[in-house]
Amino acid sequence: MSVVRDPKPGPRDVLVVTRQDYALPGKDLQRIATAIHEHLTVLVTRGILTHAAAHPRPPRERHRRTGFRGGTVLTVQVEVTARNTTIGLATALAAIRGGFDALAVTAPGQFTPAELAHLVTVTVGDDVDVTTHPRLPGRARR
Repeated sequence: MSVVRDPKPGPRDVLVVTRQDYALPGKDLQRIATAIHEHLTVLVTRGILTHAAAHPRPPRERHRRTGFRGGTVLTVQVEVTARNTTIGLATALAAIRGGFDALAVTAPGQFTPAELAHLVTVTVGDDVDVTTHPRLPGRARR
């Protein structure tokens, strides 16, 4: 996994919050969320991410409109403090993709290689939510 790191802190840093929901019917969402969360926690500990979470949750309205009838979706949220939105978004998406890549080892039997490849490619899809905020006092730059 290649994670973009910007070594120069500055007063105009931004907090980039990236969130995406994944409809994964028939999968053990709690086990998958735990595996991805563990991967993201390592990146937070290393200072690459500011905050990260992965957990099952009820689907949002947009999933109901698109015909999703499952009970829960997997939500992955990553926060990165970076010099600009582009660097923050690239880092966040690489972290999420890395979490799905890690599932082949951490949650064997949950996905076929083709399913994992599909999840990695849809991470940049239309369902990704990205918001940016000025750097918040007290939050370290990553």
